[in-house]
Amino acid sequence: GMTPVEVRHLTVRYPGQKIPVLKDVSFSIQKGENVLLVGPSGGGKSTLSLVLNGIVPHSIEAEVQGDVRINGRSLHEVEVTDICREVGILFQDPESQFCMQTVEDEIVFGLENVRFSRAEMEQRIEHSLALTGMSSRRDRFISELSGGLQQKLGLACLLALGQSLLILDEPTANLDPNGARDVIELLARLAQDP
Repeated sequence: GMTPVEVRHLTVRYPGQKIPVLKDVSFSIQKGENVLLVGPSGGGKSTLSLVLNGIVPHSIEAEVQGDVRINGRSLHEVEVTDICREVGILFQDPESQFCMQTVEDEIVFGLENVRFSRAEMEQRIEHSLALTGMSSRRDRFISELSGGLQQKLGLACLLALGQSLLILDEPTANLDPNGARDVIELLARLAQDP
């Protein structure tokens, strides 16, 4: 079968920096694998995430060498909107990633970018809310949700798109212990039963 993620000799350098933030990185991720990326702050973990979903170099300028393939297609050859269908990122700061006011509208917003039919959208909304335990909060204002619930919503938005690769960039860093435990338990459950 196809390897979902294949990175070969990736080197990334931001403008004005002499030393690359990532240097000659190679790895692959197989389907169903959960990969933990650890390292010091500033070690390039977020940069790697941003390369995998095309934000670097398409939105954030950087010099990128090497080859990155998602589901067999080189990122050089694909449009950013195509990458977004395959790869989703959940960031540290829940609130900064939302554009809409209510839970449902936020999930719809992501789906509209990918142009699903209304019926399929409805099915995906219900499914992703159920998976994340957010069904009862469908009509809530995002601003009223705790940080932990906001991260669950962020995850619901990604799950609704059905992306084959989910990247979680320290999604519990800004949560209180209860919220963090909730999100981690949810992720563990999703990891076992994709």
